[in-house]
Amino acid sequence: MGRLKTGTPPRIDLKSIDTEGLSMQWQDDSPEPFSFLSLNNTPLKDKLPTKSASLPTPITHTTPETHQIVKQNLFHSAEFGGLKDYALARGPRYCPSIEAKVVRFPTRSAHQIWLEREGFSSNVVYPNGISTSLPKHVQLEILHSIPGLRNAVMLQPGYAVEYDYVDPRQLCPTLELIDVQVCFLCFASTVAGGFAT
Repeated sequence: MGRLKTGTPPRIDLKSIDTEGLSMQWQDDSPEPFSFLSLNNTPLKDKLPTKSASLPTPITHTTPETHQIVKQNLFHSAEFGGLKDYALARGPRYCPSIEAKVVRFPTRSAHQIWLEREGFSSNVVYPNGISTSLPKHVQLEILHSIPGLRNAVMLQPGYAVEYDYVDPRQLCPTLELIDVQVCFLCFASTVAGGFAT
C-alpha cells in the first residue's frame, strides 16, 4: 500500500469576477487531443469547439499581500501545520498548493492563476494554481487579495485529501491481490490518480 495526497482550490462564482485588466488565454486555433489514439477519431474531432465557440480563460496572479496571508496562516495548513502524515505523503503529480509555492519560492512575488470555467453552461470557476488546505475564512482573504477576485464569492472552499492506494501491478486482472490470495479489492482503492474521491 502507498499513500497519496491531493488538494483543490476554492470554487468561485463567475459573476463575482472582475476580468477588466486581466489577460485572456484563448484555446489553440486547431485544438489537439492529448491522446494519439484520438487522432483518427473523427467523431471526437468534430466535438472539439472551434476558437470562435470557445471561452477564453482569464489569467491573474497572486500578490505580495496574498503571500503574507499564506505565511501568517501556515500553522493552519495540513501540509505545513503539523499533520506529519500529510506532509510525508506524495502527490500523484506535481501540483503544489499555494502554501507550498509561498514556502518553496520565497523570492517570487507572484504565482500565475488560470480562472477556468467548469463548463460552457457553468458559472463555477476553478482558480487553477491556488490549491489549499487553509480554513475557509483564510481562503476568502486569499481570494480577495488577488487582482480580479477582490469581490469574489466563494461557492465552495478548497480542501486537501490524503488516501491509501494499492499499486495496480500488485493485482491480478480479477482485482485479487497477488500476495494475498482470495483477497479482492474494489476499483476505487486501485485508482492512483490525483482525484479519486
